[in-house]
Amino acid sequence: MVLGTAVWCYSGLQAQEWATKMQDRAENVHQTIQDFDQYWGNQPYKRGYGWKQFKRWQDFWEPRVFPHGFRPPLQMVWDEHNAFKRNYPTNNASSRNANWTSLGPDNWATYSYNPGLGRVNVVAEDPNNSNVLYVGTPAGGCWKSADAGATWTVLTDDFQSLGVSAIAIDPSNSNTVYIG
Repeated sequence: MVLGTAVWCYSGLQAQEWATKMQDRAENVHQTIQDFDQYWGNQPYKRGYGWKQFKRWQDFWEPRVFPHGFRPPLQMVWDEHNAFKRNYPTNNASSRNANWTSLGPDNWATYSYNPGLGRVNVVAEDPNNSNVLYVGTPAGGCWKSADAGATWTVLTDDFQSLGVSAIAIDPSNSNTVYIG
């Protein structure tokens, strides 16, 4: 009679140090980039190994770190955001509901490529009202439509981070919306 089974596996693969350092705000960005460059060396780009994600991370953080390579503390970033809002107040209603006019081009059929249309990461429909829609974009925040998509209002212009890849609506209270 077998009462239990133990399985032990070993993998010689180790997580790259640069991948772990990307997630740690206490790590020096310049050193993390050096670790990445040393790991990749002169290897050609290989899909699925994190190269593209790292380069996006690098492009985001390099211009935002202190000269010594460390990222600003989150509290400092939040304090600066609030100071900016105090120094440059806006009438949110008028800035959010601006009357926009397209300057073109409006006919994409003449182009053999997509000349810069935005990307939507997530769409959510209010479970209690199918005319209410929300979309999340990777760099443009969260938008709401109360008329089944005919018009849209941005909800996150006052937020520090605009990337939205998840939206959840409380089914018992549609006024509560979570974004991630």
